[in-house]
Amino acid sequence: MSSKVELPPAHKRSLSVVARSIEDSLNDIATRLQGNLADSLLHRIEHSYTDQERQQIFKAVEGVREALVELILEFDLDTSTVFESQILSAHCSHIWTLLQDSRSDKLKSYGEVPEESRASIDTAIDKMLDRMGQLQNVSAKHEQ
Repeated sequence: MSSKVELPPAHKRSLSVVARSIEDSLNDIATRLQGNLADSLLHRIEHSYTDQERQQIFKAVEGVREALVELILEFDLDTSTVFESQILSAHCSHIWTLLQDSRSDKLKSYGEVPEESRASIDTAIDKMLDRMGQLQNVSAKHEQ
């Protein structure tokens, strides 16, 4: 491996962001191929690979991961620390926004919502928002 290469701060930041994104994608690939996903009701992954192909993919992912380590070390890329609470908060905010945008009055941009469906939609959304509030309360206790 070559010695560290000094980069201007903007280039170093950019490469660090790219490296983190690549690492996240590699982790996602590995997790999905291992089949360690939580129960999913609306997103089902059909197996496409044989066990032998799956092992080849894992080996290739590890090869990419090794090259990523070399990139990180060669350019002395910055690592970042993210707390679980930050991740949870970001996901909760995203889900909250999705739910708010799914209320019957917001769905009008997709066409008129039938009158008889509005209350059912809003009741279901309110129930989800209530549960999200419970999740946010649990996570907020950690931050206190």
